[in-house]
Order: sequence, then C-alpha cells, then structure tokens
Amino acid sequence: DGLAGLDGTPLQDYGPHRGFPLSSGFSLYNQQQGASGLLDPDDPRSDEVQLAEAIDARMGDPERRPDVFSFTFNPSEFTEEDDRTVVRQLTFIADYFRDKYPETKLFATNHGTAGPPTPHYGVRYYDLPQFAPENLGVKVHTLMFYDLERPAPVYGNADFHFLYDFMEREHTKREIEYFPEAAWWLTFDIAVPLYLPITIEARSRDLGLIAHMLEGKLTGHRVFGTGHEWGYWQNEYCSYRMAADLAYDWHACLADLTSPMGPAAAEVQAVLEAQVALQVPLFTRAELLAYLVGTDPETEAAAAVGVVFHPLPPAPADIARWDLARISAWRQEILAPLRTSLDAHYALVGRLEDAAAQVPERGRPWFAEVADGVEANTLRLAHQIAAYDALVSRREARLTGDAALQARAEALLDA
Repeated sequence: DGLAGLDGTPLQDYGPHRGFPLSSGFSLYNQQQGASGLLDPDDPRSDEVQLAEAIDARMGDPERRPDVFSFTFNPSEFTEEDDRTVVRQLTFIADYFRDKYPETKLFATNHGTAGPPTPHYGVRYYDLPQFAPENLGVKVHTLMFYDLERPAPVYGNADFHFLYDFMEREHTKREIEYFPEAAWWLTFDIAVPLYLPITIEARSRDLGLIAHMLEGKLTGHRVFGTGHEWGYWQNEYCSYRMAADLAYDWHACLADLTSPMGPAAAEVQAVLEAQVALQVPLFTRAELLAYLVGTDPETEAAAAVGVVFHPLPPAPADIARWDLARISAWRQEILAPLRTSLDAHYALVGRLEDAAAQVPERGRPWFAEVADGVEANTLRLAHQIAAYDALVSRREARLTGDAALQARAEALLDA
C-alpha cells in the first residue's frame, strides 16, 4: 500500500516526509490474534496466482511503491504448514520480486518459537527461508527482553542462541535484520506492571554480539514495541541510540536517561544498574520467572495443552497435593532466593527515597517514573512471596497439624 504513516489520516504522509521508508506486506497463513491468512484454500486459483495478485495489489501506485515488503509464513506462533509448501511459496515470492520489483527489499520473519525439525527439510520451521533464493531477506525475531546468549525460558526455548547461529550462517548470503522486542509480552507484564530496564542491557549485549555481521549483509536493527508505557519509551529510545552508535552502550544511555536528575543522576543510574543485576537471575531462571510474570485464563489453557508462552507458577490445587519433601525443596529453591531479591529491592527503594531530595524540579517527572517502576517491581515480589508462602504454609500445616503455622498462613492470606 506504500504507506509509512497512518493510512487515511492527515498523518499518512508524515513518515515519508521525515524520510522513513515506505513499507507493505502480508501474512500467508496467520490465524492468530484475530488475523486471517492471505491464501484461501477454497479459491479455485493456484497459490501462485493468489500470491501474485496480492503482491501487485500491495505494491500500489508506482509513484508510492514500497521500499520494503515483509511477510510472515506461520498460521500461529505455535502451528505450522507443510514445509515443502512453505519453501515452494517462499521461492515463488522471492522470484516474483526479483523479476518484477527488484528495487524493493523483501523480508520474511524468523520467529523465536521453538520447534522440532520439519519432516522434509529437517530444520526448525522458522529457519525454512534459508532454502529460498537469497534476495529473500530475514528479520530474526527474539521474544520479550531476552538476548541471544543467556537463558530464555519462553516459547518452548532454553535460550535464543539458535537464532544467533542462523544469523551467523546467513548474514553472508542474504540481507538480515535483527528484530528483538522492547515491549509487549502478552501476560508477561500486561496483567501486572513490571519495570524492565534489563531490556536496555539485553539490547546492548546483542548489538555487541552481532556487530561483526555488519561486514556481511546485516543491515538493520528494529524493535517491536507496544503495551503499557511503564518505562518502555526508555527501552525504545536506548535501542535506537545504541543501534545508531555502537560505541554508545547501555551504561551511556542510562546516563542520558538520568541526566535531568541533577545531583541525584549518578545515584539513580547506579540504582538502575543494580535493578538490572537483580533482574538477570529472576528472569533467566524459569523456576523464579514463573512467580514474577502475570497470567490469564488463555495463557493457562494454552499451557494445559502444551503451548507454553512462559513459565507459570503452581496452581493452588497443585500445592494442595505437595508432600513435605516438595515443600522443603520449594522453600530452599524458590522462596529463599525470592526473599533475598526482595531485600535487595527494598534497599533500592530506600536509595531512591534518599536521592529524591536532590532531584531538581525539572527532573522530577523523569525521576518519578524510575522510582515508581522500581517500587512496582518490589511490590510484585512482596505480593507473590506472601501469597505463595501462605498457600505452602497452609499445606504444610495440614500435613503436620501445626496450629501456629496454620494461623500464620491465614494471616498471610488475609493481609
């Protein structure tokens, strides 16, 4: 459609006016989140005819021809099409653009969902673009704030290193864009607010890791962002600045973010760096992550049939079946590190309270966002510790007949 602004509004030309590329695209099969796929199985015409018609329609007026055309090829984030069909259609699309629209950059998305090797090509489903012509570029899409190296216990993965491996193999052959997220993780932090400066640090780590690929065909770094604006502008601002200047890292960006805070700036930056250090073990260890994230009935229903977006905490009904050995293990492996982290979070809140008096008037809105975010994380930890300690204590009291423990559990539940 050749638009880079908001279609049908006075802003539709804002993007081109500011120099942003025109873009378009489609989804071949997507049925997720209210979408409908492009290809109609009931259409008597061949896939190729449908694809050609759809491409031509979206390439639009020659005077406003899109500079970039991107598409996805998954029915949902957890379901797949036949790999032979996919490669055939990817090849057709790449050849069609090469012959008819050679000036337009073409991209498919390699989504970070885990999966077994496909039946015929023997690779993870989202790696299938490697078998298409090399004018098909790939946007490599990690999920949430996770980076390419450390544990990432989401979407069925242990980590996202396999996406780094894909980029390493392909960046000398075809155009690659790295496409991580700055915000939007479904129930991860929508059901409950979380402030996640770890995102800035993770984006910085990845940029350093993939910088050598600029010598090949790595041409872009973009972030996906939406959802609650609880500090997310910081993630997006820093991601842009760090991508534009590889010598500018996450420490430099935190210094920029805190610069309006006057004499308190250095202390607030130190608190943010300490918050990141606390978030690394909390969010990279699946067994702890489960107690920080939110949930909803859809996420729980999906997990029940094996579609796991992120780890979930034990349900009260499950805790009611635990034995004393399981309770003891939980207290040592889960409750103890959560309490240690909570104590450290309380210390950060105290440091920010002490620094508040040094913040000049013009810096107070910027400071308040950081202070509120760190406090929100602290309250979330405190709530989860109290809630699950109460449930586990109630179960332990029933097993042991300890009236004092039962009373403590009831007090926690009533708090």
